Amino acid sequence: MTRRAPHRVGDILGRSWEAHRDGTTSFGPRVAAVEREFEGFRARLAGAESAFEIGDERLGGGDPPMLPTVAAKFRCVAKTTGAVREWVTFKDPKRKKHVWHVDVTFMTSHWSCIFGNGCQGVLTEEAPELVHGCCSYGAHASGPKDQTLVNKAAKLLDDDTWQHRKRAKKKGIWVKVAKDDFRTRLVDGACIFLNRPGFATGPGCALHQLAERTGQHHSDLKPEVCWQLPLRNIEEYDEDADDGIVYHRLTEFARHGWGEGGEEFAWWCTEEPAAFVGRDAVYRSLEPELRKMCGDELFEMIAGYLDERLAMGPAPVRHPAEIPIVIGPTRTARSA
Repeated sequence: MTRRAPHRVGDILGRSWEAHRDGTTSFGPRVAAVEREFEGFRARLAGAESAFEIGDERLGGGDPPMLPTVAAKFRCVAKTTGAVREWVTFKDPKRKKHVWHVDVTFMTSHWSCIFGNGCQGVLTEEAPELVHGCCSYGAHASGPKDQTLVNKAAKLLDDDTWQHRKRAKKKGIWVKVAKDDFRTRLVDGACIFLNRPGFATGPGCALHQLAERTGQHHSDLKPEVCWQLPLRNIEEYDEDADDGIVYHRLTEFARHGWGEGGEEFAWWCTEEPAAFVGRDAVYRSLEPELRKMCGDELFEMIAGYLDERLAMGPAPVRHPAEIPIVIGPTRTARSA
């Protein structure tokens, strides 16, 4: 998670547009707003001349930008070459000064982890044969509680289920990389918990494999950052507003979530059609993770909204990785 003050977004709404259908939303009063985000420079509504334009001002850091929250629902099509996302905003039912902006586009997509089944890893060159997944750089602990949970889970492993257990017992699981910042130790270019090809259990996280053997959910055993991927909760607040409100953006963990190094990845799963092959939408397939991230009551609100959103039509804005690209025939050079 990251916490930062958001950039102020200028007055980019020339005027609000009413929905094509009259009447109020059926999603209930706790849904603060439904909005469609237009990413990219000077996106424009189809047939709307210059009434609605978006400049190149962004929230920063490469995170998916958002329009200011407005009490309106847009049903429109954008003529833009940039990515387009749909968002919905909720007030947290438990924490009164917390507001959640939920990425409808990603939550209703069909992303699925394809570790060992097409995943190319997160190195500067594609390396599926290593079967590292996203474990090449270790896992940073979110805090002391996270370390305690992992340490306790590690005691349930033995030499037959954890390839690098002896190394961990000798040198420790964690390495201090900065003040109050601990990361799992790396062994031969990947996390100490990663069992490699040829090991008895097969390749994969020893903690994840433990969860599968014991019928537990892996979020009860693994570092927080590991089980949250590909989800991300970005916390922000406006220092100038001085109202104490914390804004959450619940979205995908895009490559820029890794910092500057993420841009060097040869491959990242939330950009690749090969990873969008799940049977269920993300908000259902990752329900246990989402419940831990935002709480049961808020999750029920989000899931209820998304259930109805999918049923009512038109379909939510599709994730860029799920939009097929059709390349037509090329023009051949005329002979002289």
